[in-house]
Amino acid sequence: MAAYTTIKRKRPIAARAQLMHPLVVCGEEITELLFTRPTLGDLRGIDTDSLSTEDIAALTSRLAGIAREEADALDFDDLAAVMTVIGGFFGSVPKDGSESP
Repeated sequence: MAAYTTIKRKRPIAARAQLMHPLVVCGEEITELLFTRPTLGDLRGIDTDSLSTEDIAALTSRLAGIAREEADALDFDDLAAVMTVIGGFFGSVPKDGSESP
């Protein structure tokens, strides 16, 4: 299996989330998740008005191209970075994590 960082993706990388605690993906420890922009299909079954932890895990799996079990293993300390990226896709949080004026 290809390493996470060299997996050929169907869509370009749109955002990155730095992890404080490494995550094992494709058998390797990574410290950064690479996200593609969501498509309508990625949002199927997701409540975009109030993203639950279930929704965040599903979107992390779909957009970062990792298995659901790998997304579920994300450390709680890294949740804010992932939520900033995902929220940025919905316009609720700027991609750089800064507050809106």
